[in-house]
Amino acid sequence: MNDLRKKISSLCLAGLATVTLYAQSGNDAVFSGDIKGYTGKDTLFCYFQNENAQRYDTVEISKDGTFKFCKSLKAEENVPVFWKGRNVSQPEIIYVTLTPGEELQAHIVPLRVKDDSVALEVTFEGKNAKKSEYTYKSFVCLSESKDFTIESLAKIPDFKTCQRFTDERFNKLSDILRQIEDLEFVHSEQARLQQYAVQIAFSYAKAREQQGVKMENDKNFVDYVKAINMNDTANVNAVCGYIAWYCEAHPELVAPLKEDAARLKALKVLVSNQDVRNQVANRLLSGLFFLARFGADLAGSEMKDFYEQYLDVSTDTTYRAFVNKQMEVIKRNMPGQEAVDFPIQTADGKTISFKSIVGNGKVTYIDFWATWCGPCCMEIPYLEKLVRQYAGNDSIRFVSISIDTNVDAWKKKIENDKPEWAQYIIPEPSKSEGVNYYNITAIPRFMIFDKKGLLYQASASRPSDESTKTLIDDLIKK
Repeated sequence: MNDLRKKISSLCLAGLATVTLYAQSGNDAVFSGDIKGYTGKDTLFCYFQNENAQRYDTVEISKDGTFKFCKSLKAEENVPVFWKGRNVSQPEIIYVTLTPGEELQAHIVPLRVKDDSVALEVTFEGKNAKKSEYTYKSFVCLSESKDFTIESLAKIPDFKTCQRFTDERFNKLSDILRQIEDLEFVHSEQARLQQYAVQIAFSYAKAREQQGVKMENDKNFVDYVKAINMNDTANVNAVCGYIAWYCEAHPELVAPLKEDAARLKALKVLVSNQDVRNQVANRLLSGLFFLARFGADLAGSEMKDFYEQYLDVSTDTTYRAFVNKQMEVIKRNMPGQEAVDFPIQTADGKTISFKSIVGNGKVTYIDFWATWCGPCCMEIPYLEKLVRQYAGNDSIRFVSISIDTNVDAWKKKIENDKPEWAQYIIPEPSKSEGVNYYNITAIPRFMIFDKKGLLYQASASRPSDESTKTLIDDLIKK
């Protein structure tokens, strides 16, 4: 799951779409400017938080590097602009504040940092120039710079120095905030900076603990912690950071639990206010919901500890109902369970039983996928390699089951690819007993059944994982 967290930022940049530019009207927000040294290869994408299916708008750039983009907005909006150019591996992000009826200009100077990396120097003119300057520089400071990475924080010798280090950088942002007239915006950002300062403080403490430094011997850190009322709902952000550090500092008190499950156990020990407990527990649970959008399996065996700890510490009836359902899913996905029976279809429309493709003396490796799923399609060549490696071995069968709702797209895909292993489809996955029973909410999803048709792993390793072949070999021998 840690690897998944690291990939999320790059996955969020996928699927950029283009839409028709609007003609300027009196209510349009205008974003204009220029790119120094424009080579004809740079691209700008604006992302708008509206209900449109296409949220990315392409900003067309003239040959001289100037651009002017108009967008109909109902209210002021903070807009991320993705700049892609100069053969960089990842887009850079510029945050701008756009207002209906107003124009904002951005002067962009790409600065070469490395062969595949470019930093941007951006200055703004117009109605929201200072807001845009603050938003962009705060993003760079908090998300793009290396100042507050675990590696950088770990090099700071003590907590007092860490606080001074943080203050120096945040004071520069506060100087810009003082020049902004929108007091609601200013107060909101001041509160956000305070929350970040708390996160940085506990991230520093955790980083030092990982180096073997006992932060409970640092008087300034101890005084800092004592000053926080952990039973005040206003301090939930601080509680989350404190618990993360505590689990690092006292692993023996939460073992053998790991990550979020360990934090829930610590939460019950360290916090007595039930409202704070519920808020922190729900925040951890919401984090898992977010990860699920990018492929995390909420019903995986590693989640059992988390759900048990959640039910032990939280009294939130709404989320407890969800967690109890997830616990039922986990039970259904435990090893040794007999396969549930549900219909699947062949390419020629014949319906067969899922149970008929598992067991009968063969290990069955199943791939649940869809043609629209990029990661699924990336696994196909690796699955094909596995199939060829076991060609002629009667102890193993490979099966792909599509959950495409567009049956024609699936048929076209397998007609073009001509896979050498069995292909089936569940044409209405939302109504499928099997999809619901096994909680197939994220794909690709791989499952293995043993020779008797009993579930061996509900979330098996991918074909691209080197451990998969070893897993199959071991199971074949049983």
